Amino acid sequence: MSETLNLPARRSRLPVMKLFRAARMLLLYRRGRPLAAAALVLMLTLSALSEWPPELPPLHPWVQKAVEVLGSGVSDSRRAMFDKFQQVRPRQRASQPVTIVAIDEASLAAEGQWPWSRDRLAALIDAVAAHRPAAIGLDIYMPEVDRTSPSEVAARLPPAASALAEGLRLLPSHDRLLAQALAQSPSVLSAAGFDHAAYTTRSGIRSA
Repeated sequence: MSETLNLPARRSRLPVMKLFRAARMLLLYRRGRPLAAAALVLMLTLSALSEWPPELPPLHPWVQKAVEVLGSGVSDSRRAMFDKFQQVRPRQRASQPVTIVAIDEASLAAEGQWPWSRDRLAALIDAVAAHRPAAIGLDIYMPEVDRTSPSEVAARLPPAASALAEGLRLLPSHDRLLAQALAQSPSVLSAAGFDHAAYTTRSGIRSA
């Protein structure tokens, strides 16, 4: 009677036992190397597909779904491994990020209203260049003449101050000081223009 009652239970365990034996044989076959290689290939494939570049043709919908289901664990493991590696052996910084030298409200309160004279901009460029940057980029639009330049100030003096005017004209212009600061530093300038002629339009670009 007991054998009859236990027979269905034994039959239900047969597929599980067969599956267990098959898995054991697969693990022991050549010390599990083929299985390990297959798992490694699968993980590398999922890792590559999970980072599929957007500029390439999109994956098939069922492939994309499979990657979302199976590849999430691979991506999480890769990120966790990378974070741990950065903690153990952090990457040595070989260069500095871009530093923005902003002319903000505090700068205007300390140095005066904008636009600043070009000799002051030259001093600013010299101060930045003292830190030996790879390049200095200027995002400043200067369409007008610097009215604080010595020659411009001399032109507005009365005839009675002719001696003072002559002395001012002997001083270097602010444009010249700015040009020297730019020439002595690794600077990059941008050119701005119109698609139509203006009253300040000139043909070609002049070099200071």
